Amino acid sequence: MPNVTFATRPSPIKLRLLSPISKRHRAKRSLLAQPYAIQDIIHQLVLTDDKKMLFVRNFKAGCSSVTHLLYEFSKGHVFAGNISDAPDFMRGVPYWPHMEPALSASDVYRFTMVRHPQTRAVSAFRDFFIDGRNREAARYEGILGEFGASTEASIDEKFDAYLAFISYCLTENPEGTDPHFRRQVTNTAFGTMRYDRICRLETYADDMERVFAEAGAALPKSASLTKKKNVSQGAKVFVPSPAQQEEIRALYRADFEAFSYT
Repeated sequence: MPNVTFATRPSPIKLRLLSPISKRHRAKRSLLAQPYAIQDIIHQLVLTDDKKMLFVRNFKAGCSSVTHLLYEFSKGHVFAGNISDAPDFMRGVPYWPHMEPALSASDVYRFTMVRHPQTRAVSAFRDFFIDGRNREAARYEGILGEFGASTEASIDEKFDAYLAFISYCLTENPEGTDPHFRRQVTNTAFGTMRYDRICRLETYADDMERVFAEAGAALPKSASLTKKKNVSQGAKVFVPSPAQQEEIRALYRADFEAFSYT
């Protein structure tokens, strides 16, 4: 069996035991009242300091760019570094008491961003297995070998192994799959989360202008909507074969259909 680690949902028993002594576990325990779809994305929630804009991060779909923008809007200055390291910014479980009401409050603007499933799959492939740019790439060192790619494999052969890896993950544990490879319908809690807008990376600049206008917020003056951070620059170099494209379509059919991609 391949050595793949899947995320797990909180254990109710463990949370009951630890919540009296741990603030983090108390927050997690209150999560149990939420639908599984929300529990699966809790680490992806970002809330602005004014608690008026809630963003659901969808990995490999411009989420770092949007989070940088929301940080600058909240703090009044840019964050020079990996946005995941930004301190004092409301994200995930530690801020669940603020996140929970924002899920349904009428005065909170909720949005996310999606991407064409094929370009997203290729971007994740290059980011993790070719360029190794992602900080978590080391976690998957050697995994393609477990799915048939030799050390001398061509990029096409590695991509075949990558698709086999994705297929295994989405078959064995679709919700527990790493969110960089997980279906976007899962990453966005599609059908459960109530959104004001689902943006597209392909129309990033226009959609961000709409988001801020609809939320009644002012875009940061120094914001550059044409420069998206943390996007694999080599993603356009590799184009999957027709057979690989069909496999991507099968693996991510739910995303193609939910977000009307062709």
